Amino acid sequence: AGPALEGAHLSSGVGSIPGAVDHVDWINGKMTFSTIDSIPAAGFCGSGVVDLVAFLVNSKLVDDTGRMVESLEEAEGDFGNITVETGETGPEIVFPEGPETHCRLAFTQKDLREIQLAKAAMSAGVETLLKQAGLSVEDVGTLWLAGGFGSYIRPESAAAIGLIPPEFAEKTRSLGNAAARGALLCLLSREKYDEIRGISKVAKTVELSGRPDFQNAYIEGMMFPER
Repeated sequence: AGPALEGAHLSSGVGSIPGAVDHVDWINGKMTFSTIDSIPAAGFCGSGVVDLVAFLVNSKLVDDTGRMVESLEEAEGDFGNITVETGETGPEIVFPEGPETHCRLAFTQKDLREIQLAKAAMSAGVETLLKQAGLSVEDVGTLWLAGGFGSYIRPESAAAIGLIPPEFAEKTRSLGNAAARGALLCLLSREKYDEIRGISKVAKTVELSGRPDFQNAYIEGMMFPER
């Protein structure tokens, strides 16, 4: 899906470092940031970006094609500490330097396009794998998310931007560091080792890049859900 969901290639993007915004909330008419180690914000990491884009989509500061408003007058409502400025690549959602931030933070139209590309690849991959398996979204009991990004992402935000199907929002669970836990299980339990070996023998790789259905789903996945 590319590095954008890890905070890379974004104007105010950072990795999972102290000060990275990992969650965004709208509280009492103001956007507030939760950061790693609870220190002033230095930038947005992946889970924070997903929350931010979900807010922009839900608030109609971004339309379903990914076009960002050029002024707050285009959208309805009071947006508190958010401003919209014109930058080198188009509109920018700006959060000024203050008690919650180390510096001025901005989310640009170019940043939004990076997120669209990444989330389109993810959603198209899910759709294609379901089709390959002959399953519908209703057939899936639980969506397990692994890794750092998977541990912190809010399923409702992921669904709001079309990263995962909306039907998955209520049945998404975090596994944390699944690779390390799986390795430990193999070391500590012969039974689990044999079970995992069995899974590896029947697991199949589905090559997505050359499939027309993946390409079509990718193009459709660029759109945000309508609000």
